[in-house]
Amino acid sequence: MSDSSNIKNVLYTLKVIQALGEKTRLEILRLLLEAEPNGLTAKELAALVNKKIPTILHHLEILAEAGCIYHELKPHREYKREVKHWRVIQNNITLNIDLKILAWMSKSFDDYIDEFLTTRYRLAGKRITFEDLNKITPEDFVNTLHVSQDFAHILKEYLSYEKILDILADEIHNEFIEAYEGHGVQLQMTQAEIANYLKCDLSIANEILNKLLQREDASYEMKYLPELQTFVLCLRDY
Repeated sequence: MSDSSNIKNVLYTLKVIQALGEKTRLEILRLLLEAEPNGLTAKELAALVNKKIPTILHHLEILAEAGCIYHELKPHREYKREVKHWRVIQNNITLNIDLKILAWMSKSFDDYIDEFLTTRYRLAGKRITFEDLNKITPEDFVNTLHVSQDFAHILKEYLSYEKILDILADEIHNEFIEAYEGHGVQLQMTQAEIANYLKCDLSIANEILNKLLQREDASYEMKYLPELQTFVLCLRDY
């Protein structure tokens, strides 16, 4: 599978199937269809589905990435500012399904990428660098994950530096949430500690830190600790 347009079509199909293969996302899609043409905000969806807003934002991101929904900025009666109102792009989607590729989708793309990074770098005691990430080939996926050549090309097409940063940022975010919800502890991490935890370069850790500070589903801040003479990342709210 070397044709770029063919790979993109297969990748699109898999994203749609993955996005729609979860009951909460199907419920969100139904609610958005019923709300046409006005759409719904994440807060309104959270109330209707009885889920937390960060959970809803995560599902909306997956549906949007699959090309199923989009958002418009509209004034909201509760806020004196514009708020994202989510809408369905179109009612009908036609897919061309390759079962040989679909059979590998027992895990999400992000899970495959995370497993690849863990096996190729962390378990091998190697640090993740920007230069290494740019040199990843389909053969690397075949040798590390033992997937088919066709599926390896799909993973390579899906892979991007921004996607890797998102996956790594999610790992740190999950650590903060788990510490807060599971143990009542408010984590504090320096840039160096993030780099050490993820086994990556400081430059990558800095970009991950910036991504966390810009998250929509949580509120992070950098706090200066005089006793340590350094800044630490803190989770303020989510």
